[in-house]
Amino acid sequence: MNGLKRIWIVARKEFIDNLRDRRSVSSSLLTSVTTPLMIIAMIVVLGNTLLKDSTETPLTLPVQGAEYAPGLIEYLEQRNVIITEAPADPEHAVREGDLAIVLVISPEYGEAFQKGEPAPV
Repeated sequence: MNGLKRIWIVARKEFIDNLRDRRSVSSSLLTSVTTPLMIIAMIVVLGNTLLKDSTETPLTLPVQGAEYAPGLIEYLEQRNVIITEAPADPEHAVREGDLAIVLVISPEYGEAFQKGEPAPV
């Protein structure tokens, strides 16, 4: 019993000393209040960043051979893709860095698509 009494005396002394130290009291109170607010703010910012609707900014896509896949072109336009005419040499334009991407649709696209085979684009 004597040991428990000594532990209680030391614990009580430390508790009172910590209450007297205004800096430790204020930091413990501020930390317990501000930390949840900061976590909520980070979740909101991260959620807005990750769940941002990609249809807000349209994508401009140069297409060569659009007449071979009217259904694909219509599908892309419904999803806010702006279809433009591709240059005469799309491979050269991409290699030189003039364009980031060009969709080239093969004349065999329609036949392969109807047969359920991989359609060449």
